[in-house]
Amino acid sequence: MPTQNTELMRMARASLMGKWPLAIGTFLVYTLITSSFGAMRQAGVIGLLIAGPLALGAAMFSLNLSRGREAKLEQLFDGFRLFSKSLVTYLLMLLYILLWSLLLIIPGIIAALSYSMSFYIRPMTPRCCRGTCWSAAKK
Repeated sequence: MPTQNTELMRMARASLMGKWPLAIGTFLVYTLITSSFGAMRQAGVIGLLIAGPLALGAAMFSLNLSRGREAKLEQLFDGFRLFSKSLVTYLLMLLYILLWSLLLIIPGIIAALSYSMSFYIRPMTPRCCRGTCWSAAKK
């Protein structure tokens, strides 16, 4: 039986109780880092290299926060410990979304939504391969 939306919102508010400044601050830092590399034309490759690990770190921070575990700003950079896996996942995700977008815009949007959860599945199953994470993300 699916959980009602109001119940999910109540659980989210409960997990953020007393941690709002930490969550807002962490995602503000994440946004500033990713947008600053996007704004600099010369840093295009560097932006691609850090986007995957930062996305994985943001997912790890979010999971720890929602599960009531210790969440710190430094966890934003934990994705760099799995640099190669997060980079490959990010680059392949971009490639597949681009290829789906070549068909039409709508298939690209659907592909982006289906692959978007792969960074949340990776921390839960660190030994899973890319295909396993993606197939679980599509469900």
